[in-house]
Amino acid sequence: MRVVVRYSGFLAEIAGCSWEELELGEGAGLEELIKQACKKHPRLAEWLDKLPLLQVLVNGVEVDTAKQVFLKEGDVVVLAPPLYEGG
Repeated sequence: MRVVVRYSGFLAEIAGCSWEELELGEGAGLEELIKQACKKHPRLAEWLDKLPLLQVLVNGVEVDTAKQVFLKEGDVVVLAPPLYEGG
């Protein structure tokens, strides 16, 4: 199945693109998508090793990355650096 991945903020710079399509196996989840993106973009993997935090939206809805999230054909996944409030 094909899934669109959009990289937001400096993750687009790290990945070298603002979006791409990834081919995943049927029934794949968010974890598999992130593994594939990291394999394709080693700098993304390096960043996640240092700071394993991502804000993730699937079809415009924020998801809890601590839970298993399954994807389907045509989903749009946004990977963004975390947003912090306060100071």
